[in-house]
Amino acid sequence: MPRAFRCLVCGSNTYRRVHAPRPDGQKKETFLHECAGCSAVFLDPVAFNANEPGPPKSRGASAPEPLPEMPELRRR
Repeated sequence: MPRAFRCLVCGSNTYRRVHAPRPDGQKKETFLHECAGCSAVFLDPVAFNANEPGPPKSRGASAPEPLPEMPELRRR
């Protein structure tokens, strides 16, 4: 069970997902989080939690899927 969140910067106990505005006016949820107290932005709430003992244990950002290989195009 994860420990209660506490921001490393300001000590706030809440954070939220970052939403980015889109050209059509909608908001898209991103993979980022921000502290509700000071708006510090971070990837992993577990690693950014001041209540976690020891060094950060970030799962890190996941790598994107590799693109399929493109066939070589040749002029005829």
